[in-house]
Amino acid sequence: MFVDKFRKFLSGNDDGASAIEFAIVAPVFFFMVFSIIESSMFLLHRHSLRYVVFESTRDIQTGEIQRATTPAEAFKTAYCSHTPSFVDCDAIQFDVRAFNSLSAVTFEKPEFDDDGTATNFNFNPGRQEQVTMVTAAMRYQFNTPVLKEVFQPDGKPVLMVGYSIAKNEPFGCIDEC
Repeated sequence: MFVDKFRKFLSGNDDGASAIEFAIVAPVFFFMVFSIIESSMFLLHRHSLRYVVFESTRDIQTGEIQRATTPAEAFKTAYCSHTPSFVDCDAIQFDVRAFNSLSAVTFEKPEFDDDGTATNFNFNPGRQEQVTMVTAAMRYQFNTPVLKEVFQPDGKPVLMVGYSIAKNEPFGCIDEC
C-alpha cells in the first residue's frame, strides 16, 4: 500500500513544481542579470574615463590649454566637454606632468586618502615639444551586494585610473621660445 502511494506521488502529482523550480532558479538568474548590468556599467565608466584622458591629452598636446589665460580652468572646461553625461566631470581627478624627453618620464605612484581623493596630483601641461603624461582617477561604487563584497570588501570605492603620454606639438611661443 505504501509503495502504491509512493509511485502515485512520483508519477502524476506535480502541483506546485513550477513554483518550487522557479524559487530555486530565480535568485541565481537575477544575480547573474544584475551582475552583468553592474559589470557593464563599470566597464562603460572605465572606457569613458580613458576616452576623456585621451581627448584631454590631445588638448594639451596641441597647445590649446597652454595658450589659455588660466590653463587649469581651460583644462577643466576641456575635459568636462569630453565627459559623457552619465559621468560627473567633477569626480575625475587629473595629474598632469611634463618631461623634457620620453626617457625622463617617471611614473609617480598615485596616492589617495581614505575617501579616494588624490593627495599627490599636480598640473603642469608643459611647453612645446615636451612630453606630457596625464593620469586620471575616478571612484566607482558597486551596488550589487555580492559584487560590492568582492570588489569593495573594506567599503571603500573602487578607483579607476587611466594614463596617456604624448609629445607636445611645436605650437609656437608661449611666454618663452
